[in-house]
Amino acid sequence: MLTFEKRHERALLSYLDVLGNRDAVLTYQQIQGLLFAVAASPEPVRPIEWFELIWLSDDPQFDDAGEAKTFFQLLLELSRHIDEEARGERYRPGVDAEGRVSAAAMVDWC
Repeated sequence: MLTFEKRHERALLSYLDVLGNRDAVLTYQQIQGLLFAVAASPEPVRPIEWFELIWLSDDPQFDDAGEAKTFFQLLLELSRHIDEEARGERYRPGVDAEGRVSAAAMVDWC
């Protein structure tokens, strides 16, 4: 079973916090909703196709290529985790960073 480790989740949340301050980007819960839709798609969706959907305006602005690669790898790991959890009927949408189901998280996820 793949897991999305808490340290990776914290790293992704940190990237999203920084990116959200300078770019228009989906929130963590919105990204989870998008990745669930990708997992549920009847046709395969390549990461390069969904990756550009998380930006709400221009392309992302990273300080260096290493940051961009790390961010992309974290998203790929989250995508694989959501796909595996969804296929195993274990995925729980709307769970916040503390593991609780919250109305606000569910709204963003949708």
